[in-house]
Amino acid sequence: MKNKIKLILLAIGTFFFEYIFWKESLGNNAFIFSAFAIIAMIFAFPASFKSLRTITVSLGVLLSSAAVAYHASIFSIIIWIMSLFMVPSFIHHQKIKAVFFGFVISYVDYFSSLNLPFENIKINKNILGRFSNTFRFLKLTLIPLVVLFIFYWIFKFANPIFDEISTKFFTKIGDWLRELFKDISATQVLFVIWGFTLMIYFLYKKINAKEIEFENNYSDKIIRQRKPKDKKGIYSTVRKLKLDLVNEYRTGLILIFLINALLLIINIIDINWVWFGFEYTQDFDLKQFVHEGTYLLILSILISIAIMVYFFRANLNFYPKAKLLRIAAYAWIFQNAILTVSVALRNLKYIDHYGLAYKRIGLFFFLALVIFGLITLIFKIKYQKTTFKMIKENSWAVYIGFILFAIPDWDPFIAKKNLANPIKENIDVSYLLTMDDKVLPLIDKHNEILLHSKDNDTYKFYYEPYTEIFDKRVDKFMKNYKDKSLFARNKADDKAYEYFKLKYPFIEKRIQQNEPAF
Repeated sequence: MKNKIKLILLAIGTFFFEYIFWKESLGNNAFIFSAFAIIAMIFAFPASFKSLRTITVSLGVLLSSAAVAYHASIFSIIIWIMSLFMVPSFIHHQKIKAVFFGFVISYVDYFSSLNLPFENIKINKNILGRFSNTFRFLKLTLIPLVVLFIFYWIFKFANPIFDEISTKFFTKIGDWLRELFKDISATQVLFVIWGFTLMIYFLYKKINAKEIEFENNYSDKIIRQRKPKDKKGIYSTVRKLKLDLVNEYRTGLILIFLINALLLIINIIDINWVWFGFEYTQDFDLKQFVHEGTYLLILSILISIAIMVYFFRANLNFYPKAKLLRIAAYAWIFQNAILTVSVALRNLKYIDHYGLAYKRIGLFFFLALVIFGLITLIFKIKYQKTTFKMIKENSWAVYIGFILFAIPDWDPFIAKKNLANPIKENIDVSYLLTMDDKVLPLIDKHNEILLHSKDNDTYKFYYEPYTEIFDKRVDKFMKNYKDKSLFARNKADDKAYEYFKLKYPFIEKRIQQNEPAF
């Protein structure tokens, strides 16, 4: 019975997918389809939704699709597609622990699930009996149909009136079929097939035992590795193992102490200069200070984390005299956290002078993930956890961070911040004009910036005047909005359309009359 309902959901989902997505932009349809898919999967696999990981990814799908329905930014669309494609992996495989592994196995699941509906149809005696009866019926009717076809062509050539009547009849049938399928293209058929395969992937479970076993081979806790002792060289083997461990301990201690000392100098300089004593002058290269300086500091933090992971990967965790090494490691981690704050402050200085941009906001999210990574590194060292556990926890942090980053409508936020810049000549008008249509009302409210010189263009160079570019974009937006169905619209575009409709009614009138803007 449940399999029959799955087949019904498969048919409904395929039709629904084609109906709300074919030739449509992404907007409200993303949330509607996501809600349907999650509800269908809850029905198909209710036990899977007791897992916190499954619930987290499902919420990620709904939140990112809600963001698409609200503002449809490129980033929110990417995260929504990634989450929607990944969620069946966690529903079908309760043993998956890491996000990155779930993302990889989702591709395996998708392509291996296409024959599942047919595997789930049980072939029993009743079905075989029905098939046999159907075959017998076709066999009995096939010969009369062939004979009828032969006589039809004989009479068609022998009788011109019959030929005329039959030709008109089949011509009308052909015209009716062409009219019925006139709006269906090969591309649309492929699109429907794609929707069909997605619904199969959502509703039918595929067991990939080998792939799941691969991940389960990795433990969360470091296990002390003991090499077997041979009878001939027991003492020499023990000495060699101990000497190797002592040498690794000494190397790590010297390296961490030296870089700690170097980091201390860098942090003292940054605290005095960046944190409290920074003053901007015209001859100071702020871009080099932020861009190159930030990239190098981030690189040093990532290298530091890699070095820590290397030294605390195995038996050094169990060395009795490793307490001093751990203290030095904690000091190094703390200093890297200070370095992270310095990078954030450099970014703030740059934003104060040049305004916001996606990369500058993204840097704050990245630094928050770095801080989380440093915290997990402390726990790894303190509780002797494996690198796999650390990667697993950080992959979840990255995924949740992406979801949180996708929710806000960043374009209007960035535009408001940049337009409020007291140094008006620093406003990059070219950057604002490349943003989504939802920003157009904000630019219109500050339309004096459209008269700025193009000398400050750093993002894109426009050959036409800003005013002309802006007018064309408004006309194009208003026309495209009118052509969209309710499924393809989003809340941010709705607000922008209402703004221009009320302030410039002549634009809508011109669009209705199909008159060109210029």
